[in-house]
Amino acid sequence: MTELVRLAVAAMATRFEIVLAGDDPVKLRAAGELALSEIESCDAAWNRFRTDSEVSRVVRLAPRGAVPVSLEFLELIMACESGWSATSGAFDVTAGSGLGTSMADVLINVDVRTVAFRRPNVRLDFGAIAKGFALDRAARVLRESGVDCALMHGGTSSVVAIGHPLGQPGFRVLVPGGASVNLCDEALSVSRADSQMHILGESHVVDPRSQQPLVTSRGVAIIAPSGATAEIWSTALLVNQSLVVPPGLCAHMSDSHPVGRFDLSPNQHASRSGAEIFAHDIPIAS
Repeated sequence: MTELVRLAVAAMATRFEIVLAGDDPVKLRAAGELALSEIESCDAAWNRFRTDSEVSRVVRLAPRGAVPVSLEFLELIMACESGWSATSGAFDVTAGSGLGTSMADVLINVDVRTVAFRRPNVRLDFGAIAKGFALDRAARVLRESGVDCALMHGGTSSVVAIGHPLGQPGFRVLVPGGASVNLCDEALSVSRADSQMHILGESHVVDPRSQQPLVTSRGVAIIAPSGATAEIWSTALLVNQSLVVPPGLCAHMSDSHPVGRFDLSPNQHASRSGAEIFAHDIPIAS
């Protein structure tokens, strides 16, 4: 008989939730707890608001010279550099550092695993890509634990699906504008400039070109093979809608105001920017 196990944790200033399906709830719960621990570890390392995080240490020391970093940090910063290059600078985790600053000022030495900055005052704000990367790492933990049917999200705006519900092509997801898609071994990212507002009423998304908070009513949803890739391109298209989406990715744009919920628990958690995900589409069958 198919069982459902639901788990959640607070991390990266949002709520991460997982629903797992299988015939061994004890095994599923153990795998889910390992996956949530991975997400918590990512939060501890990549949260720029924590003075003891690895990213805070790098930002403090990298202007003075090369700083040794963990393999996980190296993988993340390399993904950021690759995304910056692929999007012609529309995706840039140094955005907000000041005019003239970009990922070009971040020097990555893969051989000795170090990071340095060309100039002072460079900041690293991993933001949404940290959520996508954390979900990717959690998905890897689940797969290594033998889980073949699961759905995860961070704040409903970052989603990763493993496998598909019994008898269904994928997990049915409603994206901004009302379109419905199925996710199977794929990731989804939904971005809006006004989904989170600072205390001054400004967008949390900074346009790397102007170094100012982005002003747009556009919503972007991207389906990609990984959470990190989806986050890169949803942010980039929010900044520059003229970008050409690479093969293997699916983009959906809308000027309508999306309202979403994630039905993993009896309570519905609303998200202004998120996708509406029908976790209850997983049939309970023997």
